[in-house]
Amino acid sequence: MSKNFSRRCPPGWAHAHLWLLWSGMAFGNTAEMLSAGVSHLRYQYTSAETDEYFDASGGRRSLGAVYDETLKEHGLSTEEPSVYRVDTDGRFTQIRHDLYFEYGITASLNFGLWTHYLDRQLEYSASLDREAGWSALPEPLQVGIEGVVAVADNAADGSASAWGDTVIGLKHRLIGEDNDDPFRFAYTLGVRLPTGHVADPLQPRDISVGDGQTDLGIWFAWDWEPGERWLFNLHTRHEYQFKGKEDEADPTGTRKLSREFQPGLYHYVELLAFRRIPRPGFNGFVALKAIYETQAVRREQQYDAATEQYRGALLAVDHTDSMLLRLEPEIGFNLYPSGIPVSVRLYYGLPLRGRNSLAAEYVGLRFDLFW
Repeated sequence: MSKNFSRRCPPGWAHAHLWLLWSGMAFGNTAEMLSAGVSHLRYQYTSAETDEYFDASGGRRSLGAVYDETLKEHGLSTEEPSVYRVDTDGRFTQIRHDLYFEYGITASLNFGLWTHYLDRQLEYSASLDREAGWSALPEPLQVGIEGVVAVADNAADGSASAWGDTVIGLKHRLIGEDNDDPFRFAYTLGVRLPTGHVADPLQPRDISVGDGQTDLGIWFAWDWEPGERWLFNLHTRHEYQFKGKEDEADPTGTRKLSREFQPGLYHYVELLAFRRIPRPGFNGFVALKAIYETQAVRREQQYDAATEQYRGALLAVDHTDSMLLRLEPEIGFNLYPSGIPVSVRLYYGLPLRGRNSLAAEYVGLRFDLFW
């Protein structure tokens, strides 16, 4: 898929795993609505870090082990017993700033706009561990090995700091007269616009933070509020991603070509249990989310050596389908009883299972303001 960096080592799973880092942050996930003329502004700060990912079989693997395999595939022997060993490591970090604005057109129809700014860093390292037999190697060979390892130490690093894609949509409540009804249902129709930065294929350290093409989405929210203290919510999201064109390097890495591609269908499911804790002057709350998201395989054109172009039918790319299951506990408070329309919450994300996706833990802070 294109919602991530697709040109970082290793190429197989890189298509999938970044899009499954909190892609489901746009729009209110419950069926609660704003009254006509009321505005809502949300800011979220999320920090994630990991040195592991879930591979195609669902097992956890270190990014360092993946980089070791990549170096071997490129002809570097990473270990000669009793002579030397190349130690590898890898780490992914991301800071994400989400901005979301919602406006109540009527009590049952709201408009929303969401965008985000991303700072992504992917760092691979390689270091040479010389063993007893190292001194027996000819000096030119020692120099050559040291030079290759020095290059490998940062050759696969990548980074980007840029705005991501923008989503706009309309949310309509079908069931429930107001936010006090115990049963509510709403849906949202949205469009994802390709405003985010897409990596330059001739710049190996560049990372995409944008989609690269327009997507259509539909979101569903079911609420059950049995009393004043509890809210249970089921939220699902489904996105169809159109065919698009992207820049890709030729096999020599010196010429930029155009290639057609299409990401697979994306699905997101979230279960929420929310507990209010009323206090004088403010309301505390705790919540727990279980989040499951998955994306089907990406398809793209292949390079044709005869014409020196990417052409032909779109074929499936191995290991670009992805899945991630995680838990997200929250704690926070609002000042509504004091007449101050502000809410603050802290949250923590814990990955449980996945496939072709990063196993990243994350922490975040969210502010909501209404007027």
